[in-house]
Amino acid sequence: MDEMQQDTQKSSQQEYAETLEYYKSQHRTLGCKVTHMIGVPMIALSVPMLLISPRRAANLLAGGWALQFLGHYVFEKNSPVVLTDYRNPMVILAALDYVAEGWGRLFKGLPLIESKGPELITMKPDGNGKGT
Repeated sequence: MDEMQQDTQKSSQQEYAETLEYYKSQHRTLGCKVTHMIGVPMIALSVPMLLISPRRAANLLAGGWALQFLGHYVFEKNSPVVLTDYRNPMVILAALDYVAEGWGRLFKGLPLIESKGPELITMKPDGNGKGT
């Protein structure tokens, strides 16, 4: 791998780490985490379900998104990251990573919410992308 490819890979890894940190900062309450641990897999499952039953796929998609909005607007009091940082394709991976981490913690018998949660990261004034 040449130096340019290494720099690109490193910057992609750094960008993903920053995206995941931002994503976690927008999902700090237990209610939001639980709704996402159920809703995100429902949304992901809706994609292959299209091949089996479009109606069930639509129900999974709608139910999953309903849980996402419930988690954000009722428990977290913010907007979903996918709506506020919509230009960043890594947000979807961050959501899957976040949910997998939650299920991993649950299966290990660890608390879903760490005692010292992630620090809140705000958006840039234009409403898109992470602020500093």
